[in-house]
Amino acid sequence: MAVRIGTIFRILLLLGSLIHLANGARPLFDPPDWTTVLPEVNTTAGAPPTFISPIWSDVFPEVNTTAGTNITRFTATDGDGDNISYSLQSNAHPWFRINSSTGDLIVNKTLDREAMGSGDGSFRFEVYASDGSSPQGSLRAFLTIIDINDNAPAFQNTPLTKSCSEDTPVGFPVVTVTATDADATTNAIITFVIVSGNEGEAFSIDKVTGDITISKPLDYENGPRVYTLNISAMNNHTDLMLQSFGVVTINVTDVDDLPANFSQKLYEAHIDKNSPLGSFITQVHAEDMDSLNAPVEYSIYPDSDPDGLFAINKTSGAVTVDGNLKNGVYSLIVNAKSTTQPPAFTLVKVTVGPLPNLTYAVTVLEGEANVQVMDLQPAKSHFNASGGTFTFFGSSGSMFSIDGAKLKVGSTPLDRETAAQHVLDISLTEGGTVKGFVKVTVNVLDINDDRPSFQSPSFNVSVNEIERLGTVILTVFATDGDAGANGTLTYSISAGNEEGFFSINNKTGAISVAKQLDRETRDQYTLTVMAQDGGEPPLNSTTAVAIQVGDANDNPPVIQDAVIQVSLSETAAIDTPVATVIASDKDIGANGRLMYSIESGAHGHFQIKDSSSGAISVAGVLSYKQWHNYTVVVKVTDGGSLALESRAIVLIDVTSTTENRNGPVFASVQYIGGVYKDTSFDFPVLTVTATDSDTGVNGVVEYRIREDTDLFYVEPTSGTIRTADVFADKDEGQSFSFSVQASDKGTPPKETKENAQITMFLLRGSNSLVLTSNMSKDDILLRRPEFLEDIKELNGGGHVIIKSIRPREGNASIITINGIKNLQEMSYNQLFDAFKASEGSPKYVKWQLTGQGEPPVTSARTADEEELSPVVIALIFLSVLVGVAGIAMILILCKKRRDERLPRKHSRVTFNDKPLYIDPVSSSGGGRADPAQEAQEVIVHMDEETSSNGSNDTHVPVDPTVLNYINNAYANSNNESDTDSETYINPDTGEITHFATFFPPPPPNVPPPPIPESDEESNGDLGTENTYMPSDQFDVDYEVFSPAPIGNRAVSPTHSTADSTAQLVDPTTFRETILHDQYFAFNGRLPSNQNKTTEL
Repeated sequence: MAVRIGTIFRILLLLGSLIHLANGARPLFDPPDWTTVLPEVNTTAGAPPTFISPIWSDVFPEVNTTAGTNITRFTATDGDGDNISYSLQSNAHPWFRINSSTGDLIVNKTLDREAMGSGDGSFRFEVYASDGSSPQGSLRAFLTIIDINDNAPAFQNTPLTKSCSEDTPVGFPVVTVTATDADATTNAIITFVIVSGNEGEAFSIDKVTGDITISKPLDYENGPRVYTLNISAMNNHTDLMLQSFGVVTINVTDVDDLPANFSQKLYEAHIDKNSPLGSFITQVHAEDMDSLNAPVEYSIYPDSDPDGLFAINKTSGAVTVDGNLKNGVYSLIVNAKSTTQPPAFTLVKVTVGPLPNLTYAVTVLEGEANVQVMDLQPAKSHFNASGGTFTFFGSSGSMFSIDGAKLKVGSTPLDRETAAQHVLDISLTEGGTVKGFVKVTVNVLDINDDRPSFQSPSFNVSVNEIERLGTVILTVFATDGDAGANGTLTYSISAGNEEGFFSINNKTGAISVAKQLDRETRDQYTLTVMAQDGGEPPLNSTTAVAIQVGDANDNPPVIQDAVIQVSLSETAAIDTPVATVIASDKDIGANGRLMYSIESGAHGHFQIKDSSSGAISVAGVLSYKQWHNYTVVVKVTDGGSLALESRAIVLIDVTSTTENRNGPVFASVQYIGGVYKDTSFDFPVLTVTATDSDTGVNGVVEYRIREDTDLFYVEPTSGTIRTADVFADKDEGQSFSFSVQASDKGTPPKETKENAQITMFLLRGSNSLVLTSNMSKDDILLRRPEFLEDIKELNGGGHVIIKSIRPREGNASIITINGIKNLQEMSYNQLFDAFKASEGSPKYVKWQLTGQGEPPVTSARTADEEELSPVVIALIFLSVLVGVAGIAMILILCKKRRDERLPRKHSRVTFNDKPLYIDPVSSSGGGRADPAQEAQEVIVHMDEETSSNGSNDTHVPVDPTVLNYINNAYANSNNESDTDSETYINPDTGEITHFATFFPPPPPNVPPPPIPESDEESNGDLGTENTYMPSDQFDVDYEVFSPAPIGNRAVSPTHSTADSTAQLVDPTTFRETILHDQYFAFNGRLPSNQNKTTEL
């Protein structure tokens, strides 16, 4: 890296030199008066070695050129071919060394431009080459060190302290800080900044010169008196800014800029008018507001003392009498002046007249004797007495004494609790004259010398166990004769309340219920209540509080056995013991006294004679046939004012004296379950339940699977159906059906008349739906039956199989289910739609369901998927249907063409085995009946006449109503049919009949042949061969082909039967029926309330 930087600097130096030379300047590294001389080639033996160039120069940055860096290699030649040894001038040794053999110049230590001692960054030294003899060759080396910012500025004159008076004007230069930077060029440019200590920005600094000036007025009295400025000096390098700090302390000095000030605005004094000259009246006091404490001079304003009755000491401010006074009030104005500032003024109010009595208020601690209360000496001055004697008058001083001018407590200590205050009347007598009176009020201060005292050493109280929390049951009270904090009491429960059932108000002593009491757990408490004062140290006392917990009727009777099952023979006599209900009550007294009674279910056959015992006995004759089981509800009531009660259920089975009468009966005969490919062996799938109304062994039910199956088995006693195999190798989507039979253990055993039919589905995992619920897994499992019923309703009544219930973060759960509806496994989308439609319903909210998985994206099935899509199945079925229909149409058309070429003979038509001939109907109604419409969805037997029947048929006319509806229906359904359709030619008359009629007309005046009594007698023959039918014809029964639905067209039933012709062509519904399908022949539809069969 150093070599690359050096190369760059060499290029820059070369360019700079060229520019420099172009301007006519001397070369950068050419020393003064130096001329480059090219050495001559020394061919003389013994000449010194010669360097290739006598001068070498280069540029290197400091710091980055570290020790061990190889800068360059110097090369010299010797004409003699002697070995050359290289060396350096001595001044280069601290920084460089040279390989004496190779001439490599190597850095000794990291270059430092500032330490190398050249202000301009240049460093010169000589390189020598010697062949072992004198003289030696030399080379002058010029090395330029490029400066980098590696030196922080250094303050030259900090820390320093300066003083500045508060009246120094703004802008005045206070001090100048200086700093230097050892770096060169822009790295040495320094900027000064005040970083802290400049409160109120009172000073500013010139960032270039470092001059600190005042920027705001200074104030010695109201502002800081010392400023400690923290100055930063930083260089201007953009990438690496270095800085240092210096401290400048500026002390603000005071100047005399404030006047004097009196300590009081008003002075008052009282003096007797006979006071001699010079008598002291009062003393005023004023001070100079500056810290200079300039002396103050006092004077009385002349206008306020025109008679010169008063004088003042100009130094001390003492006001004295200086004339003959008269009774009255004098107001003096006193001046105080310091230095050159304006004077200050105060008012001295002097009252001249008889002196008033003195009043003092003093304090003294109780419990102390012979201590001084106060000094009465000031009273002598007040009354202008030079001597005199103080004495008590009256009985006020019994607890005190006077020693000269000292008022003391007597030999008996004062007791504040006995007397908190003493008022002493003292007179001053001098020369037999009473000079005045002094009233001294002595307030006795309290010490904590009294303990609190309770009004009673113990308390007794009762509380009901159901008392509300916070109810005050007792308030204890104590007194303390002390005052203040010494007499302030704090109450607490110091013992007996470890469980915290009670609390006490620490100020009032009110004891209240803190936790719900329970007498049955604990009926008595003894509390120790302590009262403690606030003295130092505190004093306390205690009292005992006994609390009796009273009973409340808060516990209902607890029945030992809530459900009792007994069996009883129907031959049991009256008063025969049946069962005994046993109960207890934790309450006491009437609250715990129990009474038993039968509430319901006895039907007069059972009784409780003794209401306090709970013993049930027979009260009437029992009959198994009349009533063979009883559910007797026994009510147990306590004797509380608000009675509590509980109930027991006594299940009484009356046994018959006869044999096994009843067989088991399943609760449901249809059970649906589901398993998965990963369902484990012996997994409980579902449970069937059957009951037997018999008793004893006759009522014990066992279960078994009737069919042989290797996949499931049933537990004989519980009815639980478990897996007997695994299903990993089974195909999803298939189902397994079998039945379970239940039998009892009677003799002989009886079995269920109707067995339970079990359908097990191997459910597809792809059809599983995931539900999320905010209820926990345990909460759902505890109410599993209820949950199953509710999600069955949410699924539109379809069965739901729970695959798994897994816990989810946040006490929620994830439920995976499959659905079965109409004995078909529901697809994922069907399940999703069902639950999506139920969102927000009460039961959806009840189970805190928050959503279900999104329906899968429908995509075309690939060839390797297990099932074909419904669309593919429908297309395949439609293709087959169209093919079959096409073949059928071809066969029908071929038959018609053949029939048209044959003469038609009269036919006999019977409806439901009744002979009927139908008259031809004109086609004028619009359109003709297509031949394929003949004999639609009715039972028609066509018997071809033969010469052997030996009878002539007669024409039996058809009911006009039937005929009209039939022909109108044909006409209406073929309005757009081809009018040039085939016709029928009567061979006898030559009459042409269009096929617009239901059937061709029967031959006239020909009676029908005898009709067999039933279809069985006719053996299914529809006729015999005759001259009008080819010899290869035979009777064929055709079944109407019923294709699958196409579009929205309904599918007609395959067969139909009817009791009469009128039912088949009911005029009220006939026009709503489809008698012809435009896609397939023989696919008509009759009214939907018929079972339809068509035979031809």
